[in-house]
Amino acid sequence: MKPQYRRRSALTAAVIGLAATSLAIPGSAVAGDTGDNAAARTGVGALALPELHDATYHVTLLTGDRVTLTSSGQGRYSVVATPNPGATPAVAVTARSGSPGKAASVSATPFAASALVASGMLDPRLFDVTWLATHGDNGSAAVIPVTVQFSGKLSAAALTGKATALGGATVVAAHPGTGTVDVKVSASHAAPFWAALSGQSATSASVAPHLTGGAVHAWPTGNRSAAAHPSAAQALNRVTETITGTRGSVFGCNGYLTLLCVEPGTLALYGVDGEGIDNVYEPSGLTCVDADPCTTYQVTYSVPSGIYSATGFAFFLAGSQTQYVDLIDPEVTVAGDTGFALNVDAATEFHVGTPRPSQAFTATQNDERTSVDGTGIANAIDSVTPNYWAVPSAPVTAGTFHLTSDWVLGQPQLTMTVTAPQRLALDPSYFVYRTAATYGNLGAVRFTGRKKVGLVDAGAGRPEDFAGVDARGKFVLMHEDDQVWCQDGSLAIVLDSQLNNALQAGAVGVLFDPMSPGYTRGYCSSVIPEWYGASDPIDMPFATIPVDQGDALLKLLAKGPVTVDASGYDGNSPYIYTPSLYQEGQVPASLRTTLTDAQLTTVTDAYHGGGPSSVDEFWSTWRSNEFFGGASIYEGIAAPGTITEYRGPAAPDVVTQWWLASDQIDQIRWDMVTQAGGKATENWIAAPETPGSYAISPDILRNQPGKYDGYPNPLAYCSFCRQGNTLYPVMYLRAGADPAVEDGAYGFLADSIHLYHDGQEVQQTPFAGNLVSYQLPAGAARYQLVARDNNTTTTWDFTSSRPANDRTPAGTACLGAFLGASDPCAPDPFVFLEYDAGTDLSNTVTGHGDHELHVTAYHQAPGPIAMRGLSVWTSTDGGKNWTKATVAGGHDGAYTVRYRTPTAPAANARLSIKAQATDADGNDITQTVIDAVAIAAR
Repeated sequence: MKPQYRRRSALTAAVIGLAATSLAIPGSAVAGDTGDNAAARTGVGALALPELHDATYHVTLLTGDRVTLTSSGQGRYSVVATPNPGATPAVAVTARSGSPGKAASVSATPFAASALVASGMLDPRLFDVTWLATHGDNGSAAVIPVTVQFSGKLSAAALTGKATALGGATVVAAHPGTGTVDVKVSASHAAPFWAALSGQSATSASVAPHLTGGAVHAWPTGNRSAAAHPSAAQALNRVTETITGTRGSVFGCNGYLTLLCVEPGTLALYGVDGEGIDNVYEPSGLTCVDADPCTTYQVTYSVPSGIYSATGFAFFLAGSQTQYVDLIDPEVTVAGDTGFALNVDAATEFHVGTPRPSQAFTATQNDERTSVDGTGIANAIDSVTPNYWAVPSAPVTAGTFHLTSDWVLGQPQLTMTVTAPQRLALDPSYFVYRTAATYGNLGAVRFTGRKKVGLVDAGAGRPEDFAGVDARGKFVLMHEDDQVWCQDGSLAIVLDSQLNNALQAGAVGVLFDPMSPGYTRGYCSSVIPEWYGASDPIDMPFATIPVDQGDALLKLLAKGPVTVDASGYDGNSPYIYTPSLYQEGQVPASLRTTLTDAQLTTVTDAYHGGGPSSVDEFWSTWRSNEFFGGASIYEGIAAPGTITEYRGPAAPDVVTQWWLASDQIDQIRWDMVTQAGGKATENWIAAPETPGSYAISPDILRNQPGKYDGYPNPLAYCSFCRQGNTLYPVMYLRAGADPAVEDGAYGFLADSIHLYHDGQEVQQTPFAGNLVSYQLPAGAARYQLVARDNNTTTTWDFTSSRPANDRTPAGTACLGAFLGASDPCAPDPFVFLEYDAGTDLSNTVTGHGDHELHVTAYHQAPGPIAMRGLSVWTSTDGGKNWTKATVAGGHDGAYTVRYRTPTAPAANARLSIKAQATDADGNDITQTVIDAVAIAAR
């Protein structure tokens, strides 16, 4: 954990914001590629978002869903969409790279709002993530500026009353002349405001899209979409898309009884080549052409001649889960009025088989289509239940196309089998596999341990249903209360009264059959608890089973006693699979993948820490021809602790950006899975961390050559580098336990750093607000730099001069380049030290014993370092008294230090380290790390 005392400042807000326009430029061709491979990877557009001034944005949508947009620093962005189960089952994200003269954009359309967007009642800019991120909606204290228009002629007081009645919003101004009210919706009140505005809640019936309370339109204040009218001089063609699906069960969607719900707000044609290149065309109409239930939709467009990519999403119900279909047809040629069809019945399901039993906790499916000029559009979907499908397609002939699925699979959290009167395997599921940290108290009560108990039928779980039923120590089968209806057929609800009645009856768990007797629209799925957002969930575990299995259990119960064997756990899975699977050029006939251990690398993720905590791990994979990607997430990881992770499959040019985040931690690494069947260990949050430079994986530079050759596409800033006459004391924090894990970049604040020449302090030059740089004379001179960062004080003596030629280390860029400087850049010869104390996961060494401390000296410049020597002292009283340690080694800067801890260490004892080292050229470092690691009794 980072100490509270700080004398540095993160560069993300201060510098990356200044450099965003420069960072986001088109990716370059990859040197060394030939033939078809080269053609597929050249001219790929980057996602230029110059209006964003921070590395990460946390945006809450009007529906209460959340989107996290993270910049990789190379004109690439990854996204994590977190659907709010109380509002919508899924969020569809679309990103567009900007062609010359056009800005890039990221939008996120919740399924619950899709039909309202398509109808024109909701402006699509309400879900423009880039605009929201720059207008106050970022972080937990965010507000969403919304203008609501009401029907009729109303006074200011009446308009204010109508807006206030919606709840969850603060009225800013009422405008009787236009019938509008400007409101501000806080992130914490977005979900209830949405429920009131749309009439959609988990207990409402599915109806045709509408707004409530007399509202007729809503848009982001000051950002209403302009009406789009195609040029009269441009010849337009009528394109008709037919979408058919007869899978699954009947439910309600957009005013229809249907077997397939098409989400109109996600439908579009993207111009790949021809007159409509780089433009996005929304449908001019969507109709159901049959009824009772609807199985066939027709979508119409008006577009000029050219080649297009069709995008969109739909869903159907199967089992007890919602199934999502990517309505992608990568290439549609339009030369006159045109028709094409997508048959969802022919769709193939994404599926990953693993060597060990697993289930999908989360997954992100995304497709990326580039036009012939290198710009592109990407679509991603993140859902509560990660069940994804796509319709096979023909190969593309223009631009590029690929389909990616990123998975998080782990040990099944719950298994159930009927053992008497006969064996019957059940398929129980939780409504969401993300942890309680994400959804408040959702998921906090789950089946744990193993129980082999009887099962009883409790109907709808009312008191009268439990009368005469002995539920003590048993599982209870219950179905949805017929007073409660689903939202669009996709979300059922478990009433807290149902679970409380089971608790009072002495039951030990509930199996929920999502069928409501007499419910004419079929059954629901993705069952959520009534107490969503409340403080105290009912202490009763429950899981959903498919309707057909519920029917089978009822038939067995009608014949006699039934016994169910259940096994479950709460918390982290002991292992997870994190595959990234790519399909290039087309949607193949099958999306089923079976992985073997020989294809994967086994990584032991060791999460250190000074005390019990919880961290979230994110990762996003990048091919060399990508500008945007969905990010995977595994939340609520217990630290200290370990997880075994299986990564892959190994690929020659897939780079993964990993990062760990919590309120106090922000660490990152770039890596590649280059060796199938290999093993590795990654140490996160290991102590101590000390100032230094980022260790860039040579695999990345070798396997994506030319991609990270410095400005404007570096993997890191050059640390303590000099550009022209300016020295930038930029640094990363590194731990010897795993130097590839980076904490930074950071710049120093004015009172924490001092530079001296001949005993005189050199004047500081501020940049990027409150950070420090130094202007130095061109000639070579000796300097001393003293810096304090948290509990670490470092003094460097070094020689600096204006670089005659550029010697920026591979994969890095000098900070001055982002600020407009073009002078040659080179790292000054600072000596850095990193320490591997060999601690346990709690960052502790034992007392009463001999220990080894591995110290490595290095320069920012690549290559081995030649050293004159190293001296080390240790202290166990906060630096009041020091004991000299024994030092051995020194080849290539690697030393082994032997020291001894006290026989009976005091309570809360900690080890402090003092080191002094000099390289062969006389550059030296003196560093003191107070309370570096803890010391425990033997």
